[in-house]
Amino acid sequence: NFNKNFFKPRFFICFIFNLHLHIIYLKMNIKSSQTLVQEALKLVKTITPEEALEKLEKNQCNLIDIRDAVELQRSGSIDKSFHIPRGLLEFSIHPESPYIEQEKLDLNKEIVLFCAAGGRSALAAKTLIDMGFKWIPGPSEPGVQVGPGPSGPWGPSPGPSNRCVMV
Repeated sequence: NFNKNFFKPRFFICFIFNLHLHIIYLKMNIKSSQTLVQEALKLVKTITPEEALEKLEKNQCNLIDIRDAVELQRSGSIDKSFHIPRGLLEFSIHPESPYIEQEKLDLNKEIVLFCAAGGRSALAAKTLIDMGFKWIPGPSEPGVQVGPGPSGPWGPSPGPSNRCVMV
């Protein structure tokens, strides 16, 4: 009888264990990082590094470098760009964040994000959209590297293309 067996310790433990396995199995159906990046790229506009630098020179955008500190130290930075590591973006870019006032970041301008390969920029742009930002230009194309180099302030580009994500 089910009711009698249900409360017997051995049956109850087996029931809970099997339920636990079923729940874990459902959680293992996850998207790959490549899928997440491709989905994010459908929501944002991408521009070339040259377009990003032109917008920066015309004071039309906030150019935000979302690479981590080690990458920044190794490759250098672009003058007039802001450094907000990807892991701190949501906390730093919120209008009430002390970072906004301290760094004088103008949230009325377009936001252009870049990283080393473009994936983090795409995901960061999607995050800004989720936060309520309306227009986010795209992330850097794969291969964009910042720093002095033969191809200008962006440095050498080992990847197939260059892009920046705009919000």
